[in-house]
Amino acid sequence: MNDHLEPGLRELLDKDQIETVVLRYQRALDRRDLALMRSCFWPGATVEYGDKPFLTGTADDFIDRAMGISSPRGDRPALHGVLSSLIELDGDVACVESPYVILIDSTPSWEQGDLQYIVVGRYLDRFHRRDDVWKILNRSAVHDFSRISLPVATPDMFAVGLDGEGGMTVGTKDKTDLSYTWFSSLPPVGAA
Repeated sequence: MNDHLEPGLRELLDKDQIETVVLRYQRALDRRDLALMRSCFWPGATVEYGDKPFLTGTADDFIDRAMGISSPRGDRPALHGVLSSLIELDGDVACVESPYVILIDSTPSWEQGDLQYIVVGRYLDRFHRRDDVWKILNRSAVHDFSRISLPVATPDMFAVGLDGEGGMTVGTKDKTDLSYTWFSSLPPVGAA
């Protein structure tokens, strides 16, 4: 391979692997997939989501707490959308900034209908590469802003269908979500 091309290809492969870890983390949150979430962090990794003990500590403790949180609307999926990440590489270390948008439906304690939360922030990650595998070693989260709104009192037209006769497949917060079946239908990597 061209000596000038190889470092550039290595950089692209590293950035792709890092981006995939970021996307797997958001999928793990949305589908409440504990094993997938743990696979994003190195053993001993730390997280800092604020100055409260609940939000700061080891990644393992944080994951247990985060997965233990049951939203008031447990049957409704949330959506964690990760925007384009900025990835700066330095050997086996990478600094990564990943902006995110979280959309959550929730039922309030009063009878006015659903609340919708929009949360915007950024993950600031320090990735390390070990044995050619990239994972998060340190994560901080920055909250940029959030909004709470009361939606209009109409059914979700996409879930019930525009004609009221059936709509789109509705996502779930577990492994019964259609995406698990979708990805399991692929042959194993390298299979003919």
